[in-house]
Amino acid sequence: MITRRDLSRAISIILLFSGISPAQEKILTNEQVVIKSVRDAVLKSDCCKGIGDVRLELARSGLARPVSNGLAEAFKAMGVNVSVGPGASWAVLGYDILGLEFEYKKGKSRGFLRQHMIKRALDARIRVTATQAMDGAIVAQEDISVGYSDEIDPAAVELAKSPDIPELAPRAQGSGWARIVEPVVVTAAVGGLVYLFFANR
Repeated sequence: MITRRDLSRAISIILLFSGISPAQEKILTNEQVVIKSVRDAVLKSDCCKGIGDVRLELARSGLARPVSNGLAEAFKAMGVNVSVGPGASWAVLGYDILGLEFEYKKGKSRGFLRQHMIKRALDARIRVTATQAMDGAIVAQEDISVGYSDEIDPAAVELAKSPDIPELAPRAQGSGWARIVEPVVVTAAVGGLVYLFFANR
C-alpha cells in the first residue's frame, strides 16, 4: 500500500530529476525591461540636471512607447515635473532611439536532459534632448547607453513578449523536434526511477 509519505518522496524525486521548480519566478516582459532600463540609465546620468519642469510626448505604440515611459518615470523620480500634454512647461524633452536590440544566448544548465536557460540581454542607446519651450534652443543633450541582462526559463519565453510590439518578441530556442522529444525522454526516465524506487521497497 502506498502511503502519503511514499507519495511525497515520489513527487520529490520527480521534481529533483526533472528540475521543475514548484513556483516559477515572475519575469519581466521585454517592454518592462526597456522601461526599467531606460529609467535606471537616465537616473545614473547627468542628463538634464537643473531642469525644473518638462513637457514630454508619450508615445502610444512601437519601441518609442517603453522608451518614453522610461524617461517619464526617470524624471519624475528626480523630482522634475513632467507634463505629457500641451502646457506651459519651461522645457520640451525629446529623444531619438539610436539603437535598441535584444539578444538571446544559451544560459546556464538546468540539469539532466533539459534545455539551458536563455540569457536575455538588452543593448540600447538613446539620445535625450531638452529644448526651451519658447524658442527651441537646446538646453541639454546627452547620449545614454542602456543595458540589461538576466536569464529566463525557455518555457517563459512567450511571457516575455510584448504582443503589439513585434521588435520585442523573443525568438524561441531549439527545434520543434527537440521540444517534442525532450519531454518524452524526461518522463520515461523519471517514470523508470519511480518504478525502481517502489519495486525495491
